[in-house]
Amino acid sequence: MPRPPPTFTTAQGVLHVDTTLPQRRAMAEGKIQLRALTHGHYPGERLPPLVLPGLSTVGHLDARAQQDWGLEPHRNEGIEIALLETGRMGFTVDGRECQLAGGDVTITRPWQLHCLGTPHLGVGRLHWLILDVGVRRAHQRWTWPAWIMLSGAEKRELAGILRRTERPVWKSTPDLNHAFREVAGCVDLYPTGRPLTRLALHVNHLLLSLLEAIRDQRDDCDTAPPGG
Repeated sequence: MPRPPPTFTTAQGVLHVDTTLPQRRAMAEGKIQLRALTHGHYPGERLPPLVLPGLSTVGHLDARAQQDWGLEPHRNEGIEIALLETGRMGFTVDGRECQLAGGDVTITRPWQLHCLGTPHLGVGRLHWLILDVGVRRAHQRWTWPAWIMLSGAEKRELAGILRRTERPVWKSTPDLNHAFREVAGCVDLYPTGRPLTRLALHVNHLLLSLLEAIRDQRDDCDTAPPGG
């Protein structure tokens, strides 16, 4: 029996994660091509419970024509990192809307309200991963999965930046693009070819590349000092 989806408890009530119904309908109707691995309620091929725990979902989708649907405003239990490799799509986070272009990277914190498509997805290729850091109530300390190999200082720095910055969109780099493509290749190979060790390595490469990209792009006023 799969475990029930995680929830987030606040003083105002309980928050629930993305239902993923629009994506599932679009897949069933052949409107998008989606390939993903999952540890739960997200669409995709299910990973064994003890394999890369905390990797809630990782994958990519191709929208080869203008879509007539968009994601509903939703929340995820983990850090969501997404790359729009090609195309243009609307993106909204905490009520603020922007237009993404190829090469843009979006980052949302655990349980942060966001959606893709304003109101519909455009044409393009999107990569994503959601990494669960164990946040189930307000002000809870992030706990990185044990297989994340960044140093303690790097984890603290990345968590501190992501917890404090109000900037949800960053520019990708050649190294970060490469990491996303390598992750996508592992997803495409699963379950043949034994790609899970490589997937773990490439996700770590992706996180390190993301941290380096953010260091290069952020202004001193953009974030408070790292912590958490």
